[in-house]
Amino acid sequence: MNELDPAPRAHVPLTELFRQLLDDMLELLRSELRLAGGEMRANIASARGGVMMIVAGVVFLMSALLLLVAAAVGWLATVVGFALASLIIAGGSLLIGGGLLAIGSNRLKAAQFTPHRIVANMRRNVETLKGD
Repeated sequence: MNELDPAPRAHVPLTELFRQLLDDMLELLRSELRLAGGEMRANIASARGGVMMIVAGVVFLMSALLLLVAAAVGWLATVVGFALASLIIAGGSLLIGGGLLAIGSNRLKAAQFTPHRIVANMRRNVETLKGD
């Protein structure tokens, strides 16, 4: 008789059935944990690639932004003088940068790194074991 045979086994002691149930539950838990680990590694690898592309983009954008700021200071200096133009452009840059930093920080806090599939599987397993 094989393990997957659904036929009743009247000759198996109750303690053996409980031991087998416990072994099966532990194996199910181990499998779910392996699945969760794989899912988290895939999520992290995907995020790592995205972060690398963002960093590369930021490097190029920063150089362009520095040139634009220098041009804005040069243009405004013809109207109000170099020192005041530098202060005006620096103050505006600080306000814009601080706002963008706050928005980005809030969005990063809201990011979900939960392994949704494994959580759903675990809930189904618990419901099945409860018999609901």
